[in-house]
Amino acid sequence: MSKVKRTLSAVLLILSITACKGQDSSQELFDDYLEEFENQSLPYAAYAFEDKKATFIIDGNFTVFIPSSLRENVKSTFRGVCLLPVRDNFKAVLIMEKFIDGYGDTVTKIHAITYKHDGTLIDDKELAGFLVDSWQAFSNILEGYIIDKSFYQYLYPEIEDKDMKGNHALLEVKTRYRIDQVGKIIEEKVTTVEGYFQSKNGNYKLVKKFN
Repeated sequence: MSKVKRTLSAVLLILSITACKGQDSSQELFDDYLEEFENQSLPYAAYAFEDKKATFIIDGNFTVFIPSSLRENVKSTFRGVCLLPVRDNFKAVLIMEKFIDGYGDTVTKIHAITYKHDGTLIDDKELAGFLVDSWQAFSNILEGYIIDKSFYQYLYPEIEDKDMKGNHALLEVKTRYRIDQVGKIIEEKVTTVEGYFQSKNGNYKLVKKFN
């Protein structure tokens, strides 16, 4: 074997060993990241009202597991909420995002993130959150990874219906998602309605649709 070939073989061997070490290090970091989450069975109701599980601050090296689209908001802070049941082809977590908007109000959101078992990001979706006097959303994550999300936007009609006093004028958007076998979050159905809603125990019931 020529000297050039021996040198090239040595370089390739070093690169191969370095790549393997890098993969081992990334896997170890991902495993450490998931260990910080509390395990959560299904069904599970995802709300954003000061979730007591969100005690794990996601910072430092762990931020590589936050989707880049979320990290673009430099004002955001992130906390881990829970690790959902593991599947053959993916792992899923819920994280909480908080930031102050341009009006000085606190915005809270909960996102579902799915990963391959090696930590590679698959998909993410906003499932819950709230902004005081503006909007709120929550989701029920069912067995089989069916997700029913309810979103409510506060409306302020120019002419108030006097018969609807004590009820809330809202835009309701109900969305059904499904996390498929490879971890993609698929939107399956969306329905919308505007009207007056009755609020009871954190749930909304339509009383009257707008004309």
